Amino acid sequence: MLAALAFGVFLFSLTASFGVASRTKIGFVLKKNASLRLTATQNGEIVSTLAAGEPARRLRTRGRYFFVRTLGGAGWVEQDEIGLLCP
Repeated sequence: MLAALAFGVFLFSLTASFGVASRTKIGFVLKKNASLRLTATQNGEIVSTLAAGEPARRLRTRGRYFFVRTLGGAGWVEQDEIGLLCP
């Protein structure tokens, strides 16, 4: 009986830790008209501009750029233009 209870607690803790890990990747655009770029460079083609306050999910990091997915698409944004919930 004790082993089953311990296993149940373990399963509940897995879902909680997954939720915490996924929230560390969520952020919001801080700058008005932030550039969403095709490549992680200053000279990269601008795919779209993002409005301040738009939610974004960080998928990768390269140098000073985050690859993010937003409602408007996916691309590279400078790190100082995104505020993460849990940095």
